[in-house]
Amino acid sequence: MAADIKTISDAIIAKLAGDVAELNSRTVATFSGSTGDLAEQGRNLPFAGLSLTGVSYTQLNAEDSLAKEELSFSLRLVVEDFRGQGFSLETGYGLLDHVRDCLSGARLGIEGLAPCRLSGFNLDSAADESGLAVFSASLSTWQVRQRL
Repeated sequence: MAADIKTISDAIIAKLAGDVAELNSRTVATFSGSTGDLAEQGRNLPFAGLSLTGVSYTQLNAEDSLAKEELSFSLRLVVEDFRGQGFSLETGYGLLDHVRDCLSGARLGIEGLAPCRLSGFNLDSAADESGLAVFSASLSTWQVRQRL
């Protein structure tokens, strides 16, 4: 039985909150707003926001009863607010290392779900306007769905 999207999203969030020392259940959440929204909401930093970016299906048999469901998520890491004194972008690099180690090849404890694939991190230069150092990455996994 394939897992639903919310279950997979919740498992990613729980993994990050439980396995990355800099994060916790208050600093990892689904989030699809803008980086400016994060600043306005007064979120604790660092913050990891996860959002679904796509789901695609590849039929696996002639009867269309089996399909490979590929799920893609966007992960935004707000590493630091650099408006204060003593800011150094390098202090956030450790968080990137920990998130990479946590999610690359991670099994989320969901039967039939493939290990996670994490793409490289990119610096979000547009976030500079809001005074935040933000990195983004893509996370994907897949599972086989059976139509009954």
